[in-house]
Amino acid sequence: MVPTDATIAATDVQVLLPDGTWSAPEINSLMYCNDPSAFTFTAADFQALALLPSAIVVGPPGGWLPVNMVNVVYTDAASQVVDTVVLGQAVRVRATPVAFSWEWDDGSSPLETTDPGAPHPDYTVSHTYGTSGEYAVSMVTQWSGEYSLDGGATYTAIDGTATTTSTAPPLTVTELRSRLVEDIVG
Repeated sequence: MVPTDATIAATDVQVLLPDGTWSAPEINSLMYCNDPSAFTFTAADFQALALLPSAIVVGPPGGWLPVNMVNVVYTDAASQVVDTVVLGQAVRVRATPVAFSWEWDDGSSPLETTDPGAPHPDYTVSHTYGTSGEYAVSMVTQWSGEYSLDGGATYTAIDGTATTTSTAPPLTVTELRSRLVEDIVG
């Protein structure tokens, strides 16, 4: 049933063509539905949201690490809420990180985990570099989502996931060498 104060009008739709031009306008019918159960927030809608990438912490403070020393990494696994509008309908979306893929930038395989890691000494995610160099650790976060049409009182699961990518500042891995000296340095 359409409320008496609702205005409903057909719209023109154009499609961007591969050559960069627009197609001829076509009339698109518009439906009005006041039944929230008929609304679906799709995986494509979820993937189009501007989710904030997870912040990552890499290595010890200072931005450098000795070769063959454990590089501790972790991220914040907090959910985030994004308010948006779809076809005139206010929608609140809650995104929750469910999986993490750590890329070490040294040719090794990525580490896939559901664990966001933790700081030293209770760390659970780490990597050891065998050669000196500068490495930019990155992480892809996979998010599951839920949407709410009532401002967050109730949520419905979104069928599908979204991803974000985070990259840490470069980490310098250095080979440390000891030297024998005649006098005590101190």
